[in-house]
Amino acid sequence: MPEILAQPQEWLLFEQNSENGKGIFRFDLEQASDELTPLLNDYQHIDWIYLSPDGQHAAIRVQDKINVRDLISGKQLTQLSAGIPPNRDFWFVKTDNLVAWSPTGDKLAFIQFSEGPRTDILLFDVINNQLIFLTNDVALENALAWSPNGDKLAFATTQSCDKGIMDCSPELQYWDVAIIDPDGSNNHLVTNMSDRRIPDGDWVVNSICRLQWSPDQRFIAFRSFCPSAGISTLSEVLVTATGSPQLWQLTEFGDMDYDNSYSSVWSSDSRFFTIGYTHDFIFDDKEDEGGFLTFETSHFAETQIFTGIKQFYANRTSWSPDAKYVLGEAGNGAFLGSIQNGEVTILADNLPSISLKGIWVNDKYITQFQNRLISVLIPSGEILDLGIELDDGMELVGHWRVNVSH
Repeated sequence: MPEILAQPQEWLLFEQNSENGKGIFRFDLEQASDELTPLLNDYQHIDWIYLSPDGQHAAIRVQDKINVRDLISGKQLTQLSAGIPPNRDFWFVKTDNLVAWSPTGDKLAFIQFSEGPRTDILLFDVINNQLIFLTNDVALENALAWSPNGDKLAFATTQSCDKGIMDCSPELQYWDVAIIDPDGSNNHLVTNMSDRRIPDGDWVVNSICRLQWSPDQRFIAFRSFCPSAGISTLSEVLVTATGSPQLWQLTEFGDMDYDNSYSSVWSSDSRFFTIGYTHDFIFDDKEDEGGFLTFETSHFAETQIFTGIKQFYANRTSWSPDAKYVLGEAGNGAFLGSIQNGEVTILADNLPSISLKGIWVNDKYITQFQNRLISVLIPSGEILDLGIELDDGMELVGHWRVNVSH
């Protein structure tokens, strides 16, 4: 028999929302046609779709089930019971990263909901077709985050309260950051938030989210005070060491006149941590403040570099995978910046209001402008139309280089 070779192909993946639910479509960057190929359109009323980093698998949430599909073969691998999240997030705490693929795409961690309220973390091993409980206790869990090499899973937890959060006294109603191994062993806290490094209050005020590992796995950044949508937030950015009891609060904007939003990135060598921030003044006529703060990991106690950006929307930011470039929205348009030794330099500030949900591919950023697929060239900021018109409700969600057998 002739040898079957796996040929690498570069795909753009699109998600489309329609009256019938969601679907996933593929565009081959190397093909001459501008046609999009459907990969997933046989589900009705999909809630969420989580794509694996290697582009081969999708976790599709439909009501209380998570369906794991192989996108290349089209086969469904398993159906997992995940329960139904509360209608108002975590009873006013924002649900964050309830499903997380490991960096290699062979393990799927997810949070299972049950009455109580109660949550547990489960892990599905795609290769071995095995499902295990990572946690099985009264604590609530949130904000799953795999370490860069996939040997640890971090998460937010209410382990401080051993009776269930609703039955705890106020002084025990807070969240910590914990780490666990993929086999369920070595579950331990890496923070002790009992000293109230975040505002006093109940388990909503003391919630944490947006866990973000440094590439060398020595630190985890996270946000404090993570309420559900519609509640103004006085959140701050903190960093904890993973191997010692050290905690740094990097921002301190806890004034009642603020509504804070952030975006952040670690440098590839873990030397610098850069925060994009916006402080929205709620109750007065002050102009909103925004920009970038950079910290050197050898001394988190002080800001190293500050770059101000007028009318900057920190929650509309995209960082390149190597942390050398940033695209952000400011005013009525977008800007492109470079990052060197933690310092942000603006390269182009006259870009149109492009979607910042695009993807970085080599020396360009592929995204949408209105219903057209475009490419922003790096570092010039020049925009090229790729000649592809997208249907209504279609959104670019990923790029993968996959091996397909022929």
